[in-house]
Amino acid sequence: MSESFPKSQSPFLQINKSWRRLKKLNQDFQEQADISLDEAIVLCCLSQHCKCQGDVADETGLSITQASRVLSRLENKSLIHRSIGNDDKRKMIFTITPDGRQTLEIVTPLGASHFKI
Repeated sequence: MSESFPKSQSPFLQINKSWRRLKKLNQDFQEQADISLDEAIVLCCLSQHCKCQGDVADETGLSITQASRVLSRLENKSLIHRSIGNDDKRKMIFTITPDGRQTLEIVTPLGASHFKI
């Protein structure tokens, strides 16, 4: 037996509404900061505690491959810098550049305004 929902609260409509908000947020990020939603999420992650690709993947839910691609795009935009780890020379450490911090200052309030955080 299927559950009956008021039309405005149906699961499909709620998912669709969320999807549209995310698409609009991605569009606003592109227009105002030349950055995608995935790039903004990874940049925010790096601003907190994530420093290596594995941490970024774990924290964001991206696969290692997806995280690698996003990190490369951020590096190509000069928003992050890649360096070799001190303790483990096989590990790459990512840090945010001044341009990356400036981009964070743009995207943080945009993200908050889309979700009323």
